[in-house]
Amino acid sequence: MRYPLLSLLPKNLESYVLGKASRLAWPRAFTRVMNAALVKLLKIDMSEAAKRLDDYPSFEDLFTRALKEGARPIQGDLCSPCDSILRYSQPIDRGQGIQAKGLYYPVNELLFAGGPVDKTFRPSWLCSFYLAPHHYHRVHAPFSGFLHSVRYVPGELWPVNDTFVKVVPRLFCRNERVVFELTQKDGGKAYLVMVGALNVGRMKVNAVNFFETNNLSRQFSNRGPKNFPFAHPRNMEIGEELGMFMLGSSVIIVFDDILSKRFPFKRISQGLPIKMGEKLIAPVEKAS
Repeated sequence: MRYPLLSLLPKNLESYVLGKASRLAWPRAFTRVMNAALVKLLKIDMSEAAKRLDDYPSFEDLFTRALKEGARPIQGDLCSPCDSILRYSQPIDRGQGIQAKGLYYPVNELLFAGGPVDKTFRPSWLCSFYLAPHHYHRVHAPFSGFLHSVRYVPGELWPVNDTFVKVVPRLFCRNERVVFELTQKDGGKAYLVMVGALNVGRMKVNAVNFFETNNLSRQFSNRGPKNFPFAHPRNMEIGEELGMFMLGSSVIIVFDDILSKRFPFKRISQGLPIKMGEKLIAPVEKAS
């Protein structure tokens, strides 16, 4: 391991403490100054935010900001679930997903670790997104259809920036994550994975009330995965909000063979910017 000191750091506890601090109601004048400094430092585009900068009472409220209505128009039948850098859009080879050049991980471990494997699911294509701290942090449905279940998989909280993605084996399989089971109305299935990271104090899931990741009880217990199946699949419209990160992290979508044939995916491995709602199958151009 090239980062032995980080290996020893209690990353989950550190992230929990930072998350608690980010939610504290500091004096308004102090919060206003600090939020303004963060916006400048991280180059956050506040022109798209639903509220004025002064209206965010905490750091976390700023990071999890909603956007103005209409800020992210939906394009086509398959769209990006988030504002991010699209790291990879690649076929899955022999059950392995690409993490970085020369580094792979087993897709079934990412999706089903610690639980039963969905033997009807045939993973065929993978899209991997990186959300930097300046990005909009909410995650949305990439297509219309049904939400069947949500699964929480506990784990570590390694950073997911390029430095660590390139050197930490099976990083996405090691980190804490939330897995959404999605199907299209005309058939075909995908799993959308929200992957936690260092300093992501929480991930919230809209479809599961009162559930949040990396909470206080999880600092002192070794609980396994937790499943939230729905008795009846829930209707889901493209662009519907699924959950949010408290800071930047990663999203991975794994498509089955039906969807990979239905949609003309493009191979992408350059790490290109994409916004929530943009066509996921169209070529993405670098920002000028």
